[in-house]
Amino acid sequence: MPKRDFSNLVENTPSATVDYVSSVLRESCSDIAAIFYQEMLSDSEAAAFLDHNKVESRMFGMFEAWAAEVLQSSAAIQPKELKAIHLKIGETHARVGIPAEQVIHGTQVVKAFCVKALISAWDGQDKHQLDDGVLYVMSLFDTCLSIMNKAYLQRTLEDERNAQALRFRLASVDLSVECERMKTELISWSRDMAYDDWPSNSGKQSSIYASMFGAWLSHKAPLHFGDFPELDRIRGLVAELNGCVERQLSDSFKASDRSGLFADVRRLTDQVCFLIDELAQKSQREMDSRDPLTSLYGRRFLDGILKRENQIAHSAGDAYSLLMIDVDDFKQVNDTYGHAIGDRVLKQVAKVLTHVVRQTDFAFRYGGDELLVVLTSSDIDAARRKADAILQSIRAAPVNLDDGRVIPIKVSIGVAEYRGHPDYETMLKRADEAVYAAKTAGKNQVSSK
Repeated sequence: MPKRDFSNLVENTPSATVDYVSSVLRESCSDIAAIFYQEMLSDSEAAAFLDHNKVESRMFGMFEAWAAEVLQSSAAIQPKELKAIHLKIGETHARVGIPAEQVIHGTQVVKAFCVKALISAWDGQDKHQLDDGVLYVMSLFDTCLSIMNKAYLQRTLEDERNAQALRFRLASVDLSVECERMKTELISWSRDMAYDDWPSNSGKQSSIYASMFGAWLSHKAPLHFGDFPELDRIRGLVAELNGCVERQLSDSFKASDRSGLFADVRRLTDQVCFLIDELAQKSQREMDSRDPLTSLYGRRFLDGILKRENQIAHSAGDAYSLLMIDVDDFKQVNDTYGHAIGDRVLKQVAKVLTHVVRQTDFAFRYGGDELLVVLTSSDIDAARRKADAILQSIRAAPVNLDDGRVIPIKVSIGVAEYRGHPDYETMLKRADEAVYAAKTAGKNQVSSK
């Protein structure tokens, strides 16, 4: 059986049949878009990605344009371009996380609609024309699905490979240090509960989920420890710890209850710390693969991180931001001092990032002289403050050469905040545009989009 491909389909279908289908159905592109969009929205999982205002306002037009491309006449249809469009659609669906089965169902509904439209428009004269038209429509939309599914599967497999590699990468020698810091954060939080002036009206501020440890548990721990059962046990113990806060803040809580409460807190904290040690030892046995120059995360891991942060932000109503960092005049540094010194500049910038960003953030080697930071639980104002801090720290950390020369380092930083769009590529684009704006405005500064 020949593979499903637009070129094969067009070559093996008479032009008269293609033109007949196009003449009947192209006037219905708006109806086709409405049907497909409604089918997507009927699934709660898919609707979660389509309910953002900007997405909704654009999506209908995109579906309509897609139908118009698919139903071109024989003179206008471009099989190679049509294939490229569907490969991109499938890849985008996988990146955003739209369920494949819902796309399949929506396309099948559209196919049925088109067949019914052909039958309704038939004048009762040429039955062969109708039969050929129905066969072409069915093959056409089956080809659409075949190519989209191929791209969807390839992207999904790639994401899974990168997610697995990311877990290996996170199992680095620094993991033990990070775990010790998070244990210290947890112990510090539990000790704060012992103070008599613990604010009884603090509410959210008292919650362990609002602490540095809580943010780490939500954002980074799952990437470190994957599906290890100990992580679920930690989540359960942390929920109990947070229950201790609720007990203390309740109206029925008495001073005589404090000793029992804090005994529970100590017991639960000790259990969590023990499990963190267990997880760290397990993860240390896995492979690590840092960027060899900067020791930051490699770009191949970025998709998995952004996809997860998008899901967290969407479900929790939280914000996160990106910092795109471009070293100013990096080519000039390489041309003047050599690539070895250029490498030292990049390593110096990476070193600053490692010290300035939080344990819950992610710093990447994004490109040749570009780095990127994912700031979890950070709105645009917090992100700009962090960008300013990075800018000042880099200015204060020049590269000192052995001959006494000093190379100042300057960077342009672009800031972009999550705005609810399900495709994180739009956020990366805004961060990149912000970097360009910073460079256009004179470099060595921060800009936001």
